[in-house]
Amino acid sequence: MHKLIHKILDNYKEEIKAVEESNLNDFNNVEQGISISRQYLQQLRVCVRENEFQDKQNEIIFFKKHKPYVYSRLKFYAKLYNFLINRPAGTIKSQQEFIDSEINKLQESNRRNIDFIIVLMRL
Repeated sequence: MHKLIHKILDNYKEEIKAVEESNLNDFNNVEQGISISRQYLQQLRVCVRENEFQDKQNEIIFFKKHKPYVYSRLKFYAKLYNFLINRPAGTIKSQQEFIDSEINKLQESNRRNIDFIIVLMRL
């Protein structure tokens, strides 16, 4: 199963590279990032359901590194999509206020989850 997971991840990295190098202000590119990430996350789910881990260490690595690698990108593209949709089309000042508000929301989320963030940084 280890080889299957790495093959899926290698394919994902190759496919998502085009999106990451594209203009992320374009809805189509962001939607493509969401679609690709969902597709590969589903492939990982199927792989885990249909196969067994060789040992506990491989299982731990999968849930700590491999799955979060894809899931975090899905979450990023989803947040970016919502940001682009909700960004006001008005003046620069209104856009700056919106961006400041979004940054404050992210920082508040980080403050609420600081213990979890510290643990992740140590990995």
